[in-house]
Amino acid sequence: MPQTYAYRARNLSGRMLAGKIEAEDQKTALALLREKNYFVVKIRPASGLYKLNLSRLFGLKIKTKELAVFCRQFATMSEAGIPLLQCLNILVQQTEGRALRHITAEVVGSVEKGTSLSEAFKSHKNQLPEIFINLLAAGEVSGTIDQSLGRLANYFEKE
Repeated sequence: MPQTYAYRARNLSGRMLAGKIEAEDQKTALALLREKNYFVVKIRPASGLYKLNLSRLFGLKIKTKELAVFCRQFATMSEAGIPLLQCLNILVQQTEGRALRHITAEVVGSVEKGTSLSEAFKSHKNQLPEIFINLLAAGEVSGTIDQSLGRLANYFEKE
């Protein structure tokens, strides 16, 4: 049964990242992080509290301006034909807000396991606006995710 591991690592640009990853054992977790080109500084089994999504526990909301930038960047990369997981990994590195960066990192893990993008974001419905999750799902079903993300960016820019 997979275990959750907490880690601290540096990405290729030297930025320190912290997160969690599920793997069969610590060696596998380390290998998965290295595949993402992370230089692991520390890795350990996650404590019970860390296993909870703390942002969900405290119900942190994401700022509208931050969502506008996130959606605009995501839409632009998607329109350019960049693969979904690559877009998400870039967004993890470029997102400044801790809560949205953490959510995006968890979404990457879920999508890598085969969860749809909208379902992965839906698991964070306490932090994200309903319109974000619903338009993302509509774009995914219709094959127009880049257009949905563009519309979301426009919407959040006007808010």
